[in-house]
Amino acid sequence: QQQHQGSQTPAPVADPTLPPAPDSPRTFASRQRELARDLVIKEQQIEYLISVLPGIDSSEAQQGDKIRELEGELRGVEKRRDDKVVELREARSRLEKVLGVVEWGVFGERFQSYD
Repeated sequence: QQQHQGSQTPAPVADPTLPPAPDSPRTFASRQRELARDLVIKEQQIEYLISVLPGIDSSEAQQGDKIRELEGELRGVEKRRDDKVVELREARSRLEKVLGVVEWGVFGERFQSYD
C-alpha cells in the first residue's frame, strides 16, 4: 500500500436526519435571553401600532357612522371630479373650434404659407 504524505482522513459528515446536538447550557441561556428581549420589543411595537390605529377610542357604532360620513364625502368628491371632466371636455371642444377658425381664417380662406 502506498501512503500519501500529508493526507488526512475526512471529518465524519453529520447525518442530516438526526437533530442537531444540543447547545451548551451557557449558549442556551444566552439565546433564551436574546429571544426574551426580542419578544418584549415586538410586544412594544404591537402595542404602539394598536395605539395609533384610527378610531381605537371609538365604539363600533361611531366607527360605522364615520365610515358612512366618509363614503358620503367620497361620493361628493367623485361627483365634482366627474363634473370637472365634462367641463374639461367641453372646454377642449371649444378650443378645437377656435383653433379651426384660426387655421382656416375668419372668412373661410385657409392661411397660405409664403415660401
